[in-house]
Amino acid sequence: MQPFLDAGRAAFHRRQGQLNLACSQCHDDNRGRRLRNCLVGMRAEPYDFGAPELVDLELFLMWRARGMTIEVPAVRP
Repeated sequence: MQPFLDAGRAAFHRRQGQLNLACSQCHDDNRGRRLRNCLVGMRAEPYDFGAPELVDLELFLMWRARGMTIEVPAVRP
């Protein structure tokens, strides 16, 4: 699991797109945005659904959020 977690952490901090932004620049302070939409917003090529890079990034975000309480009804069906 560690290699995938490390890959997700690297993707979270990697600057990309025309705006040269990293996920961490917004998501450290503004959690809860949709990942693919963020990539489009920073003018980066979004990963395909189920792409390994996206799965690694989601794994890292889940690991990082461990122990946090869930604020409902923020979870959508």
